[in-house]
Amino acid sequence: MISREKAIEEIMDNHPDAIFVSTTGKISRELYELRIKRGEEADDFYMMGSMGHAPDIALGISFETKKEIVVLNGDGAAAMRLGSALRVDNYRQIYHYVLDNGAYDSTGGQPTCFNELRATFYMTKNKIKKVNQGCREDLGRVEVKPHEIIERVYEKIHS
Repeated sequence: MISREKAIEEIMDNHPDAIFVSTTGKISRELYELRIKRGEEADDFYMMGSMGHAPDIALGISFETKKEIVVLNGDGAAAMRLGSALRVDNYRQIYHYVLDNGAYDSTGGQPTCFNELRATFYMTKNKIKKVNQGCREDLGRVEVKPHEIIERVYEKIHS
């Protein structure tokens, strides 16, 4: 298996012009730091709070643009809002990736129930990537305020 951060970087490489929507916690933090490290605009939608709602945000964005939209979700967040994940599967421009490490990594590593739900995801175009638990010791925080996130994503949608 690979690190979650490496998996995110591979997804970024496969969708260079997409609008990214990332779930709460470490996934958003890793996406943000990868943008900075790569010298790219940090113009993604970094979910702050509202765990599990990233697919719903992507669905709303899809009504405003024809651009590709990538959802980066954790296995715990996907399990919390399973209906949302199944709904976005109907939209060709939305690519939903579940980064499955078997744990709620951002809240202490409690095990998830995603293994019981895995079969549901295999019947859809959603993609599951098995990743290792944990992250870098020096992982920072998203340094963009919520209103700035919205402004940046709005500009990317309409550019």
